[in-house]
Amino acid sequence: MSSVARVRLRAKVVWPLLVGAVWLGWALGVPRDLPLHETWPLGVAMLLGSFIAGATSEGGGAIAFPVMTLLFAIPPMVARDFGLMCQTVGMGAAALVIVTRRTPIATDALRWSAPAGIVGLAFGLHFVAPHLSGPAVKIFFCSLWAAFALAHVRASRPTRADHTARADHTARADHTARADHAERADHAERADQADHGAHAEHAERIPPTSRSWLCIAGLLGGVVSSLVGTGLDIVVFSVLVLRLGVSETVATPTSVVLMAIGSAFGFALRALDGGPAPDAWAYWWTCVPVVVVGAPLGARFIEGRGRVFLSRLLYVSIVGQLVGALILLPLTPTLLLFGLATFVVGVGVFLGVARPLQASGVPAAGVRAPEAP
Repeated sequence: MSSVARVRLRAKVVWPLLVGAVWLGWALGVPRDLPLHETWPLGVAMLLGSFIAGATSEGGGAIAFPVMTLLFAIPPMVARDFGLMCQTVGMGAAALVIVTRRTPIATDALRWSAPAGIVGLAFGLHFVAPHLSGPAVKIFFCSLWAAFALAHVRASRPTRADHTARADHTARADHTARADHAERADHAERADQADHGAHAEHAERIPPTSRSWLCIAGLLGGVVSSLVGTGLDIVVFSVLVLRLGVSETVATPTSVVLMAIGSAFGFALRALDGGPAPDAWAYWWTCVPVVVVGAPLGARFIEGRGRVFLSRLLYVSIVGQLVGALILLPLTPTLLLFGLATFVVGVGVFLGVARPLQASGVPAAGVRAPEAP
């Protein structure tokens, strides 16, 4: 068995088995604050949530947060902690699949946005999250994601002047991603040897101005994640796609790896600050065996998919969250005004990020296949 095959076998089998063994030992020997019959419905919801986390630029918290706060009336801070904890396992497993299968990601973008996201998380957990009420956090979450969806739809419709160049660039990126995936599936060992040299030699570096954008996006995304347990991934995703011209087929797995890193550090920061709430631990242990399978399945599902398919999948998940919030939240005039303001400002920011790309057709940078460990 080749070294690449062994690494992929560990990612597919060893990691889920290890997590499953730890979970089984806990389930059999540790008293629980909440009985399983009270927490299992969330496990069912996270089967879908973890799949979405691995398949889109939204973390599992993007499903867990509205489900927990809107359907189960769980406090937002508990839902946030649960999201960070679940994504550490689920998106960590998905990131392992992405790396071992050498799915193309924007590695240079990770180098700049991940540290900034950790700083934003630490700042938000200590200075922002304690001062926002539960309903405000819920409506902020849904309004910001809806703003991104609208901006993404608008930015995906280029003007006549740049239609040909943008279409050619996107087609080349999609073709490259699909071709790389097919070659890796049929010739794993040869791809391992060729990609290590070719991608490392020819991948473009992200210019200094783009690094600044990624750092800012990481900081803002970290603060958002400190409120709702996710956000670092989609804020950086928006900069990659709308500003830097990276195809969704590359930006999506990049955002999965990024949120896995951010979630692990967020989990650690909460543990150092007194630890997540006991209820968050109870919900987490219930969902661990689900997310460790669901998120890698989502990561496998998007391999070779085109940008249009991924965009539509993202839109469906965002619209579902917004509709659920409008139905289930007790909307007051103040809350509606806050949600509308978040939506308007969010659309303006996201479209402002997209304008330079629409005008100039900035090429994607820093895209390469990650090295298998």
